[in-house]
Amino acid sequence: MSTKTVAIAYSQANESIAQQIDEHLSHAGYSFQHYVGGKSTEEAPLSKQLLTVYQPILLLISDNFLKSAQCMSKGLKLLQEKKDRIIPVVVKGMTEDENGQLIEVETEFDRVSDIIQYINYWQDQYLDLRRQKRKLRDSDSNFNEDRFNEHLQVMRDISTEAGEFLRMLRNMDRIEWRVFKHNNYEIFFKQTGDLASWEQIRHLTFTFDEPTIPQQQEEIAEEPEEESTIDLTDIPGMDLLPDDEPKEASEIAVDAEESSDDTQEDEPALELTHVHDNEEGLGEEEEEDDDDEEDYDEEDFEEDSEEEEIQSIIQKSIRYMESDQPSAAFEYMEQALESYPSNVDLRYHYAIMLAQNHRNLDQALYHLDLVLEIEPSFADAHFLKGEIAEIREDYANAIRSYQKAVRHNDTHSDGYYRLGTLFATQVEDGEDQGAAYLKKAIKYNPGHVDALYQYASLLYEDLNKPNKALKHLENVLDLDDQHPYANYDIALIHYQKEEFELANAYYQKAISINPELQTEENDRAFGVSLPEAAEETIDVPSVADDNTEEETIELPETPAPNPISQFTEPENMKKTAEEPEEFFANSMKEMEDPLQLLKDNIQKLEDMIHSKEQEFKKLLEREDELDKAAKAKTKTALITGATAGIGKATAEVFAENGYRLILTGRRAERLVAFKQQLEEEHEVSIKTLSFDVTNAEACQQAVESLEDEWQNIDILVNNAGKAKGKAPIHEGKLEHWEEMIDTNIKGLLYMSRAVSPYMVKRENGHIINVCSLAGKEVYPNGNVYCATKHAVDALTKGMQLDLHAYNVRVSQVSPAMVEETEFASVRYDGDEEKAQIYDGFQPLKARDVGETIFFISNRPAHVNIQDVVMMGVQQPNSVTVDKSGREKFEE
Repeated sequence: MSTKTVAIAYSQANESIAQQIDEHLSHAGYSFQHYVGGKSTEEAPLSKQLLTVYQPILLLISDNFLKSAQCMSKGLKLLQEKKDRIIPVVVKGMTEDENGQLIEVETEFDRVSDIIQYINYWQDQYLDLRRQKRKLRDSDSNFNEDRFNEHLQVMRDISTEAGEFLRMLRNMDRIEWRVFKHNNYEIFFKQTGDLASWEQIRHLTFTFDEPTIPQQQEEIAEEPEEESTIDLTDIPGMDLLPDDEPKEASEIAVDAEESSDDTQEDEPALELTHVHDNEEGLGEEEEEDDDDEEDYDEEDFEEDSEEEEIQSIIQKSIRYMESDQPSAAFEYMEQALESYPSNVDLRYHYAIMLAQNHRNLDQALYHLDLVLEIEPSFADAHFLKGEIAEIREDYANAIRSYQKAVRHNDTHSDGYYRLGTLFATQVEDGEDQGAAYLKKAIKYNPGHVDALYQYASLLYEDLNKPNKALKHLENVLDLDDQHPYANYDIALIHYQKEEFELANAYYQKAISINPELQTEENDRAFGVSLPEAAEETIDVPSVADDNTEEETIELPETPAPNPISQFTEPENMKKTAEEPEEFFANSMKEMEDPLQLLKDNIQKLEDMIHSKEQEFKKLLEREDELDKAAKAKTKTALITGATAGIGKATAEVFAENGYRLILTGRRAERLVAFKQQLEEEHEVSIKTLSFDVTNAEACQQAVESLEDEWQNIDILVNNAGKAKGKAPIHEGKLEHWEEMIDTNIKGLLYMSRAVSPYMVKRENGHIINVCSLAGKEVYPNGNVYCATKHAVDALTKGMQLDLHAYNVRVSQVSPAMVEETEFASVRYDGDEEKAQIYDGFQPLKARDVGETIFFISNRPAHVNIQDVVMMGVQQPNSVTVDKSGREKFEE
């Protein structure tokens, strides 16, 4: 037996389910690579591990998974990049009750409240950590803030992406666990296109730890007195009797034609053309398939290679759209269409993009017509044409397009659903045909709640089959026990049948889920307002219980309710007639245009989640301000040469971000004025030290003079430096050479020697040296200055080798020409005419360098940026400058 490998990823709490899958599917020749996630962020996230996987990925989504940091970190990226390889299976989570016993937890993210629950969870986790950080910073001397910040950043990322992750997951073809495991994992083999392997295990008996699927659907399929056209025996999620065999397509067609119900003539057979591309019968189609197998040669492999490229293009365009780059997505797809004008998949996805994002429906239709000229049997293209026609309220063309879709794909559940809805709501006397189409939708997707609900509505309202309607409403609750209307509609049916106690019970359940259904008149009609009813709890019978009809349901005695005319409906349920039947129809009034309702619900969902996320973003902004204040108490940066140029600009950037600063320079008056300015503008703590860095003793004394808390210098920026003179070596002035060597080399060494011992002792710190492009190149008449900056470059590398063992980082920034400094004026001894070296082009600005220094200092604790070389666009090296003007760079 050949072995097929599948990746399976899950939360540690769901390991037992993963092991069951592994054990069971091993009988079919499958082996599983397990990827397990926990709550910690210490281990690599599952997404990082899974992004390198090329086999199918079975993703077990549970409440534990959605609350696991390791599972959720970068989870959105995983879905975006591996969407086509992921098979999401929704399983129950596990947690401990108040007695420490393990209990199951439902995993739900279909409703707004479900999604917001998880958004709140991750936002609370993040904010709790922020509070812990402040406490630990103040109380724990061994607190490793950099490491804590890494963990905090992970939690922040999850909290901001959780909503989008769940929205994307909700739109994928996920499978409920009860459906996934049904019939020995039949749906898994269908998804992977490996039904041959399923044949090897379909008759085996597997043991599951959890309860099996309720038999409700089986019971309905066997009703002798009701219609049985919806054959549920071979549909995933519905239990088969032991001797049942899956039906062939031809048998399913017969079922549709020979179905019967209370009155067989009321429900004519589906008038659908059987699906065959050649439209001449199944036999010929099978013969064509055989021929295809015989003709499979090297050209087919070339087509496979092209197909992989096409799929890559489609996925890339989707990523552009998901990252809010629609222009790039359209441009990318248009270029691809020039290369592959006849590829139907490419053009179909381009049509989807036009319809969804540009709302350019005419262009979308144009490209869909091109697709169908090339491949007339492209079912999804017909379906998309139907959707566009329906948006335009062109219902006749919508019906024609949907009929073509189901003709070319006779299991197209959504196509049948749309046809059922349109026939029921837009075609005169189309209720019978609508019901038939809805049955098909349910047949091929038994979990289609909307199809089930609409079908039940038709049965009761138009076809006068309340018992059958009741069964299907119970199926709706079996799939979605929080459905906003099903309980209310069941209550109405029981009321009409004068089963007042049951009506009362279902009404109470309905208003607990959807309070809008509760009115004083409805309370009186159902007896809820009576004292007896208010004092007792009524048990609604379980729809999954096979013995429901045999049970005796003890209900409180209540006076017979008033006539049904007492029912009043909420404002969103308009009453149009006094007849009882109209109440059921009115409860679904909004469903008369399901497409519009779907759009409205999706928009409402997005608006609510967007509002929640915007609130959190504002909260993050406030927290960031608090963080700046916290940094001012703990993060200290010492910047030399801070009275002008790069040093001054760097100090401004650090002050803006809440750092506590030690500013040094020779000009005390400037330091004092600059200190007052920063304190007033940014409310940060600043200490000034006036001394000359060329004096080793002064450097040491300055650092030692700092109080204990100020000696904990986190960042040392060795900025002080100068260029003096510009002359060939044989004409250079010795005093210029001495001054540059003393400042640029010795000053850096003296300050590093004074500060680094404290960093080594704490095993934490960062030294950032301001080098120069002159440390990488030499230029005429720059001899000694270039030599000093080459020395800085070498010292930076040497210091990093010496200090890395003590967790001290060493970096440098190497800018080319920078204006807003005193560089040129000092070099030419105040000769302003010679100092006009920046005329005619736009060099770097001092703040550009300051922001880069700040960026270097704020990388994660494990990252050390050794060197950043910076140049203006018009200066590609030390001696080449484009002086054609700086106007193009003016803001």
